[in-house]
Amino acid sequence: MIFRRRRTDPTKALLRALVAARTAIAKLDAIESRIESRREHLLQMALKLDNMGNAFLAKKYIEEAERLKHIGGRISYIKLVMEKLGLSLELSLELKNFNKSLLGIIEVIDILKKLPESTIPEFGITIHELEVNIREALSNINMGPAIGYSPTISSVDAEKILEEARAIAKQKLLGELKSP
Repeated sequence: MIFRRRRTDPTKALLRALVAARTAIAKLDAIESRIESRREHLLQMALKLDNMGNAFLAKKYIEEAERLKHIGGRISYIKLVMEKLGLSLELSLELKNFNKSLLGIIEVIDILKKLPESTIPEFGITIHELEVNIREALSNINMGPAIGYSPTISSVDAEKILEEARAIAKQKLLGELKSP
């Protein structure tokens, strides 16, 4: 018996990818709020410790809060990149222009996978789901254009959004890792 891989509709795969992108945004929101609440708690504890006369421990709490502030900023940049990926997926679905934009999305996902934040289980799983669905859509794309379709948005706008996401991922996220 020979098993063949069943072809799926690229539109359905892209819709699943869009759901994965939105899920990643929601999880990043939750992570960001947990980091911010922890940071506020550390600052309150530092204030209490300083009032009790333990300046050394208060200083350590403030240093930890500053590290959390940096991590929270990186998470917000990743969330911005994911929002731009979701928007470019929506535009790809609207324009029925899958090839070029999906390859650009794969490039941005590869950059996101290199980040240390991709080891966060909640975020790493959704990145993987997003990548799998986009690769599935790429493997099942029909090369012919949609008949009778006239888009209201130009593909230049979609490429611009994707380029912004790529630039943020490279400059803000990877650039910070390379520079001390």
